[in-house]
Amino acid sequence: MNQLQKIETTAMKRAFLMFCFMAALGITVYQFSNSVAILIDGIFSLISAVTTLIAIKVSSLLVKKDEKYPFGFAGYESLYILLRAVLLLVTVLMALLDCVAKIYTYAVTKNVPVVNANVFMVYVLFIAVMYVLLNKLYKHYGKLTNDKSELLMAEKFNAQANSYLMVGVGASFLLIGLLKFTPLRFLVPISDSIIVLFIAVMVIVDTTKLLINTVKTLGGKGVSVLEKEELEQSINSAMQFNFPVSNLKIQKLGKTAYVTVDMLISSNSSTTKEITASADAIRQCINTHYEFNHAFVNVI
Repeated sequence: MNQLQKIETTAMKRAFLMFCFMAALGITVYQFSNSVAILIDGIFSLISAVTTLIAIKVSSLLVKKDEKYPFGFAGYESLYILLRAVLLLVTVLMALLDCVAKIYTYAVTKNVPVVNANVFMVYVLFIAVMYVLLNKLYKHYGKLTNDKSELLMAEKFNAQANSYLMVGVGASFLLIGLLKFTPLRFLVPISDSIIVLFIAVMVIVDTTKLLINTVKTLGGKGVSVLEKEELEQSINSAMQFNFPVSNLKIQKLGKTAYVTVDMLISSNSSTTKEITASADAIRQCINTHYEFNHAFVNVI
């Protein structure tokens, strides 16, 4: 296990303990709050704890390979990010459906379950603090990896999305206090649902973008033009014997890059030593750009 994997594992082990605590708290507090939103948050924390254990296992696989997987298990990292995006999307959709159902019920019956505001606010404030700490945790360890960890970036994205939801729910109760003194006081019983509905829509949009991008990556999408040009320039600068390179292709699965490049030998007088040195220089450039990589230099 290299340094990057050690950092990922340390961060996710600490996050796992936090998620376990938050899950137990959410499921317990639901019994006293009459709030489905709290139950959904508790269930999502439980799911997050389980998936964090999966992420730790995925991180440990990145440097391994066997006969069945000769190029390693890099695809598992992108699959995990896809799983996290789907789970976040499902959780937010659950919250969205709960909000819509509550608003519909209120419109038809003018009667909805009353949430225990005191219990709810204490829970929301505490969970908001927990998510702030999670964000700081992922940000801190992300910096230690120079933001090269796709796993930590995905976890940070999920923590941010959930913190927005919880802050929004908390803000709704402040809004309740203001609405009581306005002509909009009829919205008081569903004000929390209205705010969570808007926040859920925004989170769904961002999560869908992450989901689509991950699917494209798994489908073979290459890196950006700028990233490709940077590696190409680095390779050309490192060439000692003026062998031109062409047909550079890069695909990334998580933090693992698959790179192929053609090195053109234009003269029959080129020695084996020169060719080997040039190929080694190309591989060194690739290693500098991508800590986890599979590089293929084709001599033509």
